[in-house]
Formats: sequence, structure tokens, C-alpha cells
Amino acid sequence: MYEKYIRRVGANAFMTPSELEWLSAHQTIRVGYQDNYLALCAADEETGELTGFLKDYLIAAADCMSNAKLSFETTAYPTAEDAMNALQAGEVDCVFPTNFSGYDAEMQGMVMTPPLLDTEMYAAVRFSDPNLFAKGDQVTAAVNRGNPNYEAFLNEHFPTWESAYYNNSWECLKAVSKGSADCLLISNYRFNSIARECERLRLTPVSIGQEMDYCFGVKKGQTELYSILAKVIGMIPDSHVNAMLSRYITEDAKLTPMDFVIDHLVLLTTMIGVVIFVILMLLLQNMQAVRKAKNLILATENDDLTGLYNRKFFFQYADRIFREHPETPMDAIVLNIEQFHSINALNGREFGDQVLKVLGEEIRQIAAERKGIAGRFEADRFDIYCLHAEEYKSVFDRLQTKLYELAPNANIRLRMGVMPWREKLEPVQLFDRARTACNMARGHYKEHLIIYDEKVSERESYEQRLVNDLRHALDTNEFEVFYQPKYDIRSDTPRLVSAEALVRWHHAELGMISPGDFIPLFEKNGQISLLDQFVWSEAARQTAVWRDQYGITLPVSVNLSRVDVFDPKLADTLEEILARNRLEHETLKLEVTESAYTENADQVITVVDGLRKDGYEIEMDDFGSGYSSLNMLSSMPIDVLKMDRAFIQNIEHEEKDVQLVKLILGIAENLQVPVIAEGVETEKQLQMLKQMGCAVVQGYYFSRPLCAQEFEKLAFQSI
Repeated sequence: MYEKYIRRVGANAFMTPSELEWLSAHQTIRVGYQDNYLALCAADEETGELTGFLKDYLIAAADCMSNAKLSFETTAYPTAEDAMNALQAGEVDCVFPTNFSGYDAEMQGMVMTPPLLDTEMYAAVRFSDPNLFAKGDQVTAAVNRGNPNYEAFLNEHFPTWESAYYNNSWECLKAVSKGSADCLLISNYRFNSIARECERLRLTPVSIGQEMDYCFGVKKGQTELYSILAKVIGMIPDSHVNAMLSRYITEDAKLTPMDFVIDHLVLLTTMIGVVIFVILMLLLQNMQAVRKAKNLILATENDDLTGLYNRKFFFQYADRIFREHPETPMDAIVLNIEQFHSINALNGREFGDQVLKVLGEEIRQIAAERKGIAGRFEADRFDIYCLHAEEYKSVFDRLQTKLYELAPNANIRLRMGVMPWREKLEPVQLFDRARTACNMARGHYKEHLIIYDEKVSERESYEQRLVNDLRHALDTNEFEVFYQPKYDIRSDTPRLVSAEALVRWHHAELGMISPGDFIPLFEKNGQISLLDQFVWSEAARQTAVWRDQYGITLPVSVNLSRVDVFDPKLADTLEEILARNRLEHETLKLEVTESAYTENADQVITVVDGLRKDGYEIEMDDFGSGYSSLNMLSSMPIDVLKMDRAFIQNIEHEEKDVQLVKLILGIAENLQVPVIAEGVETEKQLQMLKQMGCAVVQGYYFSRPLCAQEFEKLAFQSI
């Protein structure tokens, strides 16, 4: 989603006044980087200046903004840890490369920018021990000292593995070769630098099924610098990033005289007397060594799980097809599995892998039938570059049917975006539009297949307009908080007990914008936190006004998005809002959607549990619309279940929906938490819910969402 809305030419191309002020005060952005880390970054042995991908990236970054020219000053450090220590000491403003989760970054006193690039990760293992993961937990990984990035990666993805520390990659490889360690983790972009050493030590690469992001690390609290770097990252297209990497990966793969001597040391010392024979043998052995190294490098071009091309090689081959046959109409297809992380969480990784294998094999056949190529990126994204066709519903139906046959009860849903061929558009441009179409199908229950056309383009422009206008709208008070009352229906007369805060946008030029247009959009691109904090502040302020005027403190529920949950400053932000308005924790109820609990469940549960301990009441919003299991539900820290409105709509006519509502109420009773039913619109719905034991309802039967003035008349008219 970041790539769809932010990494796009023209998006966020201007620095804000506060960002320009930061640049004026600092003049130069000081970048600390890890030395000897090609193809990404290193200090040139002769000049001492930066070389590698980072050099080209900073050159491109310097001129990418429309109203500012950036200046960078770089400093090499022996290890990533040394660079991070320099950041904390104030010697540099940011460091590269870094890769930490939100929590780990917080522990390091840093914040991670969006990734400049990501890479597939491999494990270098012995030829005789290719089944590394069959050992289960009994795996020892060799790690370079002073590289907390890899330590954090291991802790996150392989927490049961042990680490053995060595001074450099060569020592790590020797340890693996001798059996002192089982593997060395290495990125796809760095593998060329150790390919020949792996050949000498009889080591081979094995995909571990994980990816690593490479980000800038910024010192915690440097908000303006973070914003500047995030904009820069958004302005440099993937195609440019890939070109920069390709240059240095190629250079890094060249055979040096020292490599040659090491490879043939025994041969040179034993055959020196027979000059002609030695020359012939050297030529032969040199060709074999180069061929072996090349084969070893090529082993990394395929996704280990599905056998399809990985991102890097897929686009290399797609570009080659385009350059050699520009007249051939080729379409771009992007596929994703809806909420794949939740499917993994519920059914286990082995089941998820089986889904990917089956889908990958069917995609391989489709690509072959249509004279194209296919690749798998990230966890569940598949791309196909194939001959142009007039219709794609049959392709979608074929893949969806395959998944249904594999697991008829798992409710696995695909979404698919297609960009038909357009003359002179390169593959990366086609796939950018196909990805946009695929993302627009996210969460839709009717439109699973979207073809990029003029309507999609207009929709994309409209959404980009909303993204660009968000900060201005906040600054000029275009947003307004509405309140929908909630009633306790357990007594004869329904009693107003609280309200839900809902935001509305009165756009200065476009008029009233539907929340369905901008809320999912900002959730996707990460800007929802700006809007959420506005709603929290305004709801708390208004609640305090009513308290001071009427002597009654009416609790208000506000939304907590997934982005908010991973904000290390969340608790402090909420505390400051409550303190400013002299409110207690129970006044501000926090709604977290069910889907948030099923993605990164452990971290979400930890954060939400901390908020409960602080005194906040947690409501699980839209319960029943996600993938949570009863087993997961029992461990989730919640105080209230909010039943999704979809269950209420048909209870007057569908016995199946009545039974589902009863089931949810029974689950809540066992968990000893009350239920709020959303979307109640008729008297009959109200009475049925009351008879079934529902505690609280909200909906148009009582009131639509109201502005503060209208809600005040409704809630406090009898006072």
C-alpha cells in the first residue's frame, strides 16, 4: 500500500515549511553507513569515499524534491552497531542500513523510515546438509559481530535459533563449513560477494522464505527528518532502485586476480614446471570456476517455495522481453490472497505454504499457456507477464476454484488486478497500474477482479488528491467529529450510556467526502494516525465541554487503527489528551478492529493489554467480519464485543443470521463481556436483540451520527 499511494512520481514532491526550516538549520543530512557492505554501501579502498547502491541513491535523492535541494554528508563505520552508536552520540543524523520492528527500533532509540528496498533472505549451508530447517529448533546461525540488524531479524523470525558470533563474513562461512555453525544468513543483493567463498567451502544457498527491509534509521524524536526521508524514499521509483542495485551487483561479481590465485593455489604450486600444461589447466579451471560461481548465483533467482521467479529476476526478464519485442502486446497481472497473514495464523504456516505451492503451480501453467513468465513476491503476491488477452475472468475463476478445491472450508479469497498492454509502457509501469487495480479490490466482497481502465485511473487520481489534501484539511478544520449514541436496552426504557465518535470531511472543493472513501485509504497508506489523533483530541475536548456545562461525563468510543497500535508514543499521546481535558481513562473507550488482532497478533495483544492495565476499556470492533478463531479470542484482551452490522441486517428474515447472532452472544457470555450490536434500524431488530440478551445497541433506529450541537440536544435535552 505504501508503494501505491506514496512511492509515485509527483506524490509529496514538496517540502513543508517545517521541513524546509529543518533543512535550513542543518544544511546537510549526515548519513552514517556500514563499511564493506557491497552491493549496498562501502568506502572506496582508494579514495575513502562512499560507493555502492547508497551512493547512487543519495545522488538521486538530492534533486528529487520540487522546492528544495538536499545535501548529504556520509561517514563509514566498521559495523552497523558502530553507526547506530554514532547516531545516538549525535555524530550523524541517520544510519543505513537498518532493519528493526517498531518495538526493536524503540529499544534502540530509533524510528525506521519506509524501506528503500527489500530483499529475499537466504541461508548459506553445507552441500551435505541442505535440509537445514528439518532440524527444527536445533539451528545455530553464524552472525557478524556488531550487526544488530541480523540479530533482530533472527529474534523476530527464528526466535528459537541460537547465534554464534564471528568477526566477519569469512569467519562465519568457515564456521559453517567446519560444522561449528549451521548457516549464515545473507541477503539476495549481498550473495554475489560471497558466492566464490561458498564454492570453495562447499556451501550452497537455501531460501528461508523471509524478506528483509533496508531502511534509514532516524533518532527517536527527529520527526521532521523522518518526514523528509520518507518523502525522498517515496519519490525514487522501484525501476531506478533496481538499476542502481544491478550496477553494483554486477561489479561485485567480477573475478579478481586474488580470487583466481586462491582458487588455484594448489594447482599453481604443483604444476609450475610444466608451463604449457599449467597455462592450459589454468584456463580450463578458470572457466570451470566462473561457471560454478555463475551457477551458484543463479540458484538465487527462483522462489524456493513455488519455483517461480523472485522479484529481481522477474523484472529483469520482463524488461528483456520488452526491449527485445517492444511490438508484442503483453499484459500485467497482479494477484494477492485476502488477509493471508490471518489464514496463516489460524491454520498454521504449513497450511499457508501448501496454499502458496498450489496457487504457484497453477499460475506457472497459466503463464506457460499464455507465453509469459510468473513470479512470487513477498508472502502472497504473484505477478504474471503474458500475452495480451481480451478477458481475464476465466483466469481468476480458474485460480479461485483451485483454492476452493484445496480447502473448501477455509474461505480463501483472491483479488486480481490487470493492466492491459499499452504501447511504450515498460513492465514496471504496467505492473504499477496492475498493483493499483489489485489493491482497489482489497476488502471488496463483489469486485475481486479489477481491470485498470479510465475509471480506475480517475479513482486513483481522486484518492491521490485526498492523500495530498489531508494535512491541509486538518489545518483548516475541514474535518468534523460526529457522535452516534449507544443505548443500553436491558431495561424497559432504553438508556443512553455512551457514544461513538465518527469523523466527517467537508472538503473545501469536493464537498462532503464519504468516510468509505477516505478512511480505508488513509488506513492503507499509514496516514490514518493523523486523523485518529484529531478525532481523539476533538472527542475528548467536546466531552470535557459537556461535562463542564451539564455535570455529566458521557464516555465516547474512538477508533484505534493498526498504525496507532504500533506507534511507540501511543500511550503518551492518549495520556496527554486526557490530562489536557481533565478526563479519566474510562471516558475514552478504544475500539480495535478484529482484523488488527489477527495480523501481528502477539504485538497487538501486548500493546492492547498495556492499555487495559492503564485503565482504558477495549472494544473489539466489527467482530465476526475477520478471521479470529475461538482459541485466539480467548487470549485477546478485550472488554466489549461490537457485533458487525452485517449480522443484524437480515435477522428479521434469515434464520441463519439469527443463529449466528445467538452464537456470538453465547461466545460473549462465556467470555463474560457485553455485546454492542451495530446497525440496528428497525423496532423488530431491536426487540429480537433484546430477547436474545444483547446489552447495548446503536444504529439509525435511535439516531444517525449527529454533529456535536445536534447530539447535545438529544443527549442532554432533559437536563
